[in-house]
Amino acid sequence: MKNKFGLGILFVSTAFFAACGSDSSSSSNSIPVDEVSCSVKQKSNNVEKTEIVMGMKTVSTYTFDGDSLVISSVMTFGSVWDATTINATCENQKTDTEATVTCESDKITVVTKEKTLLNNDLTLLEMDQKAECDDFMDTYEEAE
Repeated sequence: MKNKFGLGILFVSTAFFAACGSDSSSSSNSIPVDEVSCSVKQKSNNVEKTEIVMGMKTVSTYTFDGDSLVISSVMTFGSVWDATTINATCENQKTDTEATVTCESDKITVVTKEKTLLNNDLTLLEMDQKAECDDFMDTYEEAE
């Protein structure tokens, strides 16, 4: 189950270098710009994946709803990000017409609902997201 929010991370990645040196930071969040990590936790009724890259933290919560999966992703921008870049990223996320997008000064929340074949199995969902974490980490290790 690929998370469409990953496209936002790709967009932000390309905008990072423009925002990194900016003096007009709009966020007071202390997210290390050099940290790259991805983790997955199975909870009682959902799976939570946390990705940190380039001073940005994305927490995605995956919850079953019948034969669908509700994905709520909150992207929090660290202090290296300026308001212009955050707003542009927000507008880019709004182009996904099937998503509900909420924007704040240093956060973007995207909620989607997708059909799934995981049959409400949290263990399979957790394994699926751990595989995505492995891909995420491989991508950033190859880029170094």
